[in-house]
Amino acid sequence: PALPGAAPPTRHAPAAPPLRRRNAQLESFALAAAAEAAASEALPLTPNGKLDRHALPEPDVELGTDYRAPRTPHEALLCALFAEITHTSSVGIDDSFFAIGGHSILAMRLIARLRQATRGVPGVSIVFQSVQNINLNAGRMSRAQYQYSLTSPDIKALYESAPAILSKLEKLPELRDVVSDLEIANPQVFVDIDRERAANYGVTADQIRQQFYSAFGSRQISTIYTPSNDYQVILEADRGFQNDPAAIERMFIKGANGQNVPIDAVAKLSRKIGPLSVNRQSQQPAVTISFNVPPGISLGEAVNAIRAAEREVDLPASITTGFTGSAQLFQDALKGQGLLVLAAILVIYIVLGVLYESFIHPITILSGLPSAGLGALIALQMFGMDLSVIAIIGILMLIGIVKKNAIMMVDFAQERRAEGADALTAIRDAALLRFRPIMMTTFAALLGTLPIAMGAGAGSELRQPLGIAVVGGLFISQILTLYITPVIYIYLDKVEAWTKRGEVQRAKLEAAAEQNEQTLAVLPQTAPIAVTQDGKKS
Repeated sequence: PALPGAAPPTRHAPAAPPLRRRNAQLESFALAAAAEAAASEALPLTPNGKLDRHALPEPDVELGTDYRAPRTPHEALLCALFAEITHTSSVGIDDSFFAIGGHSILAMRLIARLRQATRGVPGVSIVFQSVQNINLNAGRMSRAQYQYSLTSPDIKALYESAPAILSKLEKLPELRDVVSDLEIANPQVFVDIDRERAANYGVTADQIRQQFYSAFGSRQISTIYTPSNDYQVILEADRGFQNDPAAIERMFIKGANGQNVPIDAVAKLSRKIGPLSVNRQSQQPAVTISFNVPPGISLGEAVNAIRAAEREVDLPASITTGFTGSAQLFQDALKGQGLLVLAAILVIYIVLGVLYESFIHPITILSGLPSAGLGALIALQMFGMDLSVIAIIGILMLIGIVKKNAIMMVDFAQERRAEGADALTAIRDAALLRFRPIMMTTFAALLGTLPIAMGAGAGSELRQPLGIAVVGGLFISQILTLYITPVIYIYLDKVEAWTKRGEVQRAKLEAAAEQNEQTLAVLPQTAPIAVTQDGKKS
């Protein structure tokens, strides 16, 4: 369909320029997306059943100075259609990006609705991505959230193997929106200079290069100075000629005698296909495959699936694979998480051992940590969240919060033991008298973390796993530790008594041996007695 205000094409009208064709394709895509996304009665229609573009509401753009209102008809159409699909009140544009706002809706849910609306549109490959405030891709533009790179010094082997691994990854159910930056089917025009014929016309290779740079490059030929600003004057050919490869054959070069020499007289033009650009990583040719993960699939599962597919493809030995950007940071972050948790538990054990002067009672206090970790994992599983770095931070917080229940009981029980009470009576009194402080402190921590778990406020998607892990761990540990800690205290007290009994027996034996040595040392010294043959003593 033609744009509003455009003259209707005639039978012998010339072909539409590329920009007009692109706008028409974009508008057709928007119409198809709207047809898939919303019911017919939700959009203004003309009597013949087509979308009435003039009756579309003007988008209310209130997204700050970084985004602008639509300027062209197809931009206004897309803004209105996206607002209709997403049920939002404001849609803004930043160059080729559409910013959608107006409602506090989760980005992934919005992307799921847009993906469902644009599914099945022929001739269009579309990838939705939530723009992050912090770019973790080292400044590299990517069409998905995670990146998987292949690098090799052999560019031929790299370009042959990349499509194979790409097709394999596209079939994996653990991945979504798999795209590659490898574009090797780009139309190109090669200019092969015939140096002998060029010399006959007095044309050098540098002249030909400078002529092409002046037509298709960005040569600055002058600068206009004004009192307020400076303006660079760029020499280039008209955009209509730049978009038409046939225009190269109509170029002329000034010869030695001042005559205009056509370019096809000194060079041979051939059309081929080749890479649009050669991307590099660590100074080597690289191909980056970007991907997203569907709901319910963790990044760790996606990484394992990619590694399995990589083994099935059997890549050449010259190709090195690896993850970059957010995926690489995820792997680096998870490498030391288990060691970090163990180190935290070890430090707490040492501190408690110094505090209670015992190797046994710190184990009693730390006995509630498994129930807290189990509760955190169950809560994350129930709400469909991954064990991310933020969730692990919540589990580390649980180590410090949960152990205070056992500290309250063990500390009071030790005071009763010092007064002469047995272990059962001491821990029973501690459980009864410390129940209210334990409940008060636990509920204070749980209710303080509940707003984070509910996902309130901007950027709640990042903090919510922490709140879910803490709330789930506190809830489960609060129920179990009130029963587990007294039982473990009694059994470990028996172990401590058994170890002390052995130490007492050993101390008694050492004291008896020392006493015998002292008794032998104080005995009087007597002269030896000798007996002769006749029985007399001497």
